[in-house]
Amino acid sequence: MYEKKREPDCGIAGRLLAEQDNLAYLINYFPEKTFYQFSAGQPVFEEDEHATSIYCLLKGTAKASKMIRDKKFTIAVASPGQVFGLQALIEQAPFHCSLTTLETCSFCAIRRTDLLHALHHDVVFTLRLMKIMHAEIRLLENNLQQLFHSSISVRTAKLILLFADWFGTDENGLIKTHLELKDIANLLRISDKHLYSVLHLFSQKNHLEVRQKRLSVLNYAGLKEESQAND
Repeated sequence: MYEKKREPDCGIAGRLLAEQDNLAYLINYFPEKTFYQFSAGQPVFEEDEHATSIYCLLKGTAKASKMIRDKKFTIAVASPGQVFGLQALIEQAPFHCSLTTLETCSFCAIRRTDLLHALHHDVVFTLRLMKIMHAEIRLLENNLQQLFHSSISVRTAKLILLFADWFGTDENGLIKTHLELKDIANLLRISDKHLYSVLHLFSQKNHLEVRQKRLSVLNYAGLKEESQAND
Protein backbone atom coordinates (compact mmCIF):
# COMPACT_ATOMS: atom_id res chain seq x y z
CA MET A 1 0.00 0.00 0.00
CA TYR A 2 1.33 3.47 -0.84
CA GLU A 3 0.75 6.85 0.73
CA LYS A 4 0.08 10.17 -0.95
CA LYS A 5 1.67 13.10 0.83
CA ARG A 6 -0.83 15.92 0.99
CA GLU A 7 0.58 19.39 0.38
CA PRO A 8 -0.89 22.92 0.52
CA ASP A 9 -1.85 24.94 -2.53
CA CYS A 10 1.13 27.26 -2.97
CA GLY A 11 -0.03 28.70 -6.28
CA ILE A 12 1.93 26.10 -8.24
CA ALA A 13 -0.91 25.61 -10.75
CA GLY A 14 -0.92 29.26 -11.67
CA ARG A 15 2.85 29.42 -12.02
CA LEU A 16 3.33 26.29 -14.10
CA LEU A 17 0.24 26.56 -16.28
CA ALA A 18 0.27 30.21 -17.25
CA GLU A 19 0.37 29.31 -20.95
CA GLN A 20 -2.14 26.46 -20.63
CA ASP A 21 -5.31 28.44 -20.21
CA ASN A 22 -7.78 25.55 -20.43
CA LEU A 23 -5.99 23.45 -17.82
CA ALA A 24 -5.55 26.41 -15.48
CA TYR A 25 -9.28 27.04 -15.90
CA LEU A 26 -10.03 23.40 -14.99
CA ILE A 27 -7.98 23.52 -11.79
CA ASN A 28 -9.14 26.95 -10.67
CA TYR A 29 -12.81 26.19 -11.44
CA PHE A 30 -13.15 23.92 -8.41
CA PRO A 31 -12.85 25.42 -4.93
CA GLU A 32 -12.62 21.89 -3.49
CA LYS A 33 -9.47 20.18 -4.72
CA THR A 34 -6.54 18.36 -3.14
CA PHE A 35 -2.84 18.76 -3.86
CA TYR A 36 -0.62 15.70 -3.48
CA GLN A 37 3.10 15.07 -3.62
CA PHE A 38 4.48 11.66 -4.61
CA SER A 39 8.11 10.63 -4.24
CA ALA A 40 9.98 8.94 -7.09
CA GLY A 41 8.81 5.43 -7.97
CA GLN A 42 5.38 5.70 -6.35
CA PRO A 43 2.17 4.63 -8.13
CA VAL A 44 -0.37 7.42 -8.51
CA PHE A 45 -3.04 4.96 -9.62
CA GLU A 46 -3.15 1.46 -11.05
CA GLU A 47 -4.72 0.07 -14.20
CA ASP A 48 -8.31 -1.12 -13.58
CA GLU A 49 -8.44 0.82 -10.30
CA HIS A 50 -11.78 2.55 -9.72
CA ALA A 51 -11.43 6.20 -10.76
CA THR A 52 -12.67 8.55 -8.05
CA SER A 53 -10.66 11.62 -9.12
CA ILE A 54 -8.82 13.11 -12.06
CA TYR A 55 -5.15 13.96 -11.60
CA CYS A 56 -3.48 17.05 -13.09
CA LEU A 57 0.31 16.77 -13.19
CA LEU A 58 1.78 20.08 -12.02
CA LYS A 59 5.43 19.26 -11.45
CA GLY A 60 7.73 16.34 -12.29
CA THR A 61 7.48 13.45 -14.75
CA ALA A 62 5.74 10.07 -14.59
CA LYS A 63 5.37 7.01 -16.80
CA ALA A 64 2.10 5.49 -17.97
CA SER A 65 2.09 1.72 -18.41
CA LYS A 66 -0.40 -0.91 -19.47
CA MET A 67 -0.66 -4.69 -19.13
CA ILE A 68 -0.64 -6.44 -22.51
CA ARG A 69 -0.72 -10.23 -22.55
CA ASP A 70 0.42 -10.46 -18.92
CA LYS A 71 3.38 -8.12 -19.51
CA LYS A 72 3.59 -4.47 -18.44
CA PHE A 73 4.56 -2.04 -21.20
CA THR A 74 5.44 1.64 -20.82
CA ILE A 75 3.21 3.55 -23.24
CA ALA A 76 4.06 7.18 -22.47
CA VAL A 77 6.07 9.58 -20.33
CA ALA A 78 3.95 12.34 -18.83
CA SER A 79 5.11 15.91 -18.24
CA PRO A 80 3.55 18.87 -16.37
CA GLY A 81 0.24 20.05 -17.81
CA GLN A 82 -1.25 16.64 -18.59
CA VAL A 83 -4.53 15.38 -17.10
CA PHE A 84 -5.28 11.76 -16.23
CA GLY A 85 -8.58 10.01 -15.64
CA LEU A 86 -10.94 12.27 -17.60
CA GLN A 87 -12.17 9.55 -19.92
CA ALA A 88 -12.46 7.03 -17.08
CA LEU A 89 -14.54 9.42 -14.98
CA ILE A 90 -16.84 10.48 -17.80
CA GLU A 91 -17.44 6.86 -18.85
CA GLN A 92 -17.64 5.71 -15.21
CA ALA A 93 -14.91 3.20 -16.00
CA PRO A 94 -11.67 2.23 -14.23
CA PHE A 95 -8.30 3.73 -15.16
CA HIS A 96 -7.13 2.29 -18.48
CA CYS A 97 -3.44 2.41 -17.48
CA SER A 98 -1.14 2.73 -14.47
CA LEU A 99 0.78 5.90 -13.64
CA THR A 100 4.07 5.79 -11.71
CA THR A 101 6.28 8.75 -10.83
CA LEU A 102 9.83 8.97 -12.19
CA GLU A 103 10.81 11.74 -9.78
CA THR A 104 9.11 13.77 -7.05
CA CYS A 105 5.79 14.90 -8.55
CA SER A 106 3.02 17.30 -7.56
CA PHE A 107 -0.58 16.62 -8.60
CA CYS A 108 -3.91 18.38 -8.23
CA ALA A 109 -6.77 15.91 -7.69
CA ILE A 110 -10.37 16.83 -8.52
CA ARG A 111 -13.19 14.57 -7.30
CA ARG A 112 -15.38 12.69 -9.76
CA THR A 113 -18.60 13.92 -8.13
CA ASP A 114 -17.56 17.57 -8.52
CA LEU A 115 -16.50 17.06 -12.14
CA LEU A 116 -19.75 15.33 -13.15
CA HIS A 117 -21.85 17.98 -11.41
CA ALA A 118 -20.07 20.70 -13.41
CA LEU A 119 -20.55 18.76 -16.65
CA HIS A 120 -24.29 18.49 -16.05
CA HIS A 121 -24.84 22.10 -15.01
CA ASP A 122 -22.30 24.32 -16.79
CA VAL A 123 -22.16 24.43 -20.60
CA VAL A 124 -19.10 26.70 -20.66
CA PHE A 125 -17.19 24.28 -18.42
CA THR A 126 -18.17 21.35 -20.66
CA LEU A 127 -16.81 23.13 -23.74
CA ARG A 128 -13.53 23.93 -22.02
CA LEU A 129 -13.20 20.32 -20.89
CA MET A 130 -13.74 19.15 -24.48
CA LYS A 131 -10.87 21.41 -25.57
CA ILE A 132 -8.58 19.81 -22.99
CA MET A 133 -9.49 16.30 -24.17
CA HIS A 134 -9.00 17.34 -27.80
CA ALA A 135 -5.55 18.74 -26.96
CA GLU A 136 -4.55 15.45 -25.30
CA ILE A 137 -5.66 13.47 -28.37
CA ARG A 138 -3.81 15.84 -30.72
CA LEU A 139 -0.63 15.50 -28.63
CA LEU A 140 -0.85 11.71 -28.83
CA GLU A 141 -1.41 11.81 -32.60
CA ASN A 142 1.56 14.13 -33.12
CA ASN A 143 3.80 11.88 -31.04
CA LEU A 144 2.72 8.81 -33.02
CA GLN A 145 3.28 10.62 -36.32
CA GLN A 146 6.82 11.58 -35.33
CA LEU A 147 7.41 8.08 -34.00
CA PHE A 148 6.69 6.27 -37.25
CA HIS A 149 8.32 8.76 -39.64
CA SER A 150 11.89 8.38 -38.37
CA SER A 151 14.40 5.56 -38.32
CA ILE A 152 15.00 3.62 -35.11
CA SER A 153 18.41 5.24 -34.56
CA VAL A 154 17.02 8.75 -35.06
CA ARG A 155 14.10 8.12 -32.69
CA THR A 156 16.42 6.62 -30.07
CA ALA A 157 18.83 9.56 -30.22
CA LYS A 158 15.96 12.05 -29.93
CA LEU A 159 14.49 10.26 -26.93
CA ILE A 160 17.83 10.01 -25.11
CA LEU A 161 18.47 13.73 -25.63
CA LEU A 162 14.95 14.52 -24.44
CA PHE A 163 15.40 12.51 -21.25
CA ALA A 164 18.83 14.08 -20.61
CA ASP A 165 17.16 17.48 -20.89
CA TRP A 166 14.14 16.54 -18.75
CA PHE A 167 15.87 14.69 -15.94
CA GLY A 168 19.40 16.09 -16.08
CA THR A 169 22.68 14.19 -15.78
CA ASP A 170 25.29 13.74 -13.08
CA GLU A 171 29.00 14.59 -13.40
CA ASN A 172 29.55 11.40 -15.43
CA GLY A 173 26.73 12.08 -17.88
CA LEU A 174 24.43 9.48 -16.26
CA ILE A 175 20.78 10.38 -16.90
CA LYS A 176 19.04 10.81 -13.56
CA THR A 177 15.84 8.85 -14.15
CA HIS A 178 14.15 5.69 -12.89
CA LEU A 179 13.26 4.68 -16.45
CA GLU A 180 14.68 1.30 -17.45
CA LEU A 181 15.95 0.32 -20.89
CA LYS A 182 12.84 -1.79 -21.43
CA ASP A 183 10.75 1.35 -20.81
CA ILE A 184 12.68 3.17 -23.55
CA ALA A 185 12.13 0.25 -25.94
CA ASN A 186 8.40 0.31 -25.14
CA LEU A 187 8.19 4.05 -25.79
CA LEU A 188 9.97 3.66 -29.14
CA ARG A 189 7.70 0.70 -30.02
CA ILE A 190 10.70 -1.51 -30.74
CA SER A 191 12.02 -4.75 -29.25
CA ASP A 192 14.68 -4.83 -26.56
CA LYS A 193 16.99 -6.46 -29.12
CA HIS A 194 16.62 -3.56 -31.56
CA LEU A 195 17.27 -1.03 -28.80
CA TYR A 196 20.42 -2.81 -27.61
CA SER A 197 21.66 -2.92 -31.22
CA VAL A 198 21.26 0.87 -31.59
CA LEU A 199 22.81 1.55 -28.18
CA HIS A 200 25.76 -0.67 -29.09
CA LEU A 201 26.25 1.35 -32.28
CA PHE A 202 26.10 4.64 -30.35
CA SER A 203 28.53 3.20 -27.79
CA GLN A 204 31.00 2.26 -30.52
CA LYS A 205 30.85 5.88 -31.74
CA ASN A 206 31.51 7.05 -28.15
CA HIS A 207 28.17 8.88 -27.98
CA LEU A 208 27.12 7.08 -24.78
CA GLU A 209 27.75 4.25 -22.36
CA VAL A 210 25.38 1.71 -20.87
CA ARG A 211 26.15 1.30 -17.16
CA GLN A 212 24.13 -1.25 -15.20
CA LYS A 213 21.21 -0.82 -17.63
CA ARG A 214 21.32 2.98 -17.34
CA LEU A 215 22.49 5.46 -19.95
CA SER A 216 25.40 7.85 -19.64
CA VAL A 217 25.71 10.52 -22.34
CA LEU A 218 29.33 11.12 -23.44
CA ASN A 219 28.89 13.15 -26.60
CA TYR A 220 25.85 15.41 -26.86
CA ALA A 221 26.92 16.80 -30.24
CA GLY A 222 27.23 13.29 -31.65
CA LEU A 223 23.78 12.28 -30.41
CA LYS A 224 22.35 15.54 -31.79
CA GLU A 225 23.79 14.68 -35.18
CA GLU A 226 22.29 11.17 -34.99
CA SER A 227 18.89 12.67 -34.11
CA GLN A 228 18.94 14.82 -37.27
CA ALA A 229 20.23 12.14 -39.64
CA ASN A 230 17.11 11.96 -41.82
CA ASP A 231 15.38 15.25 -40.99
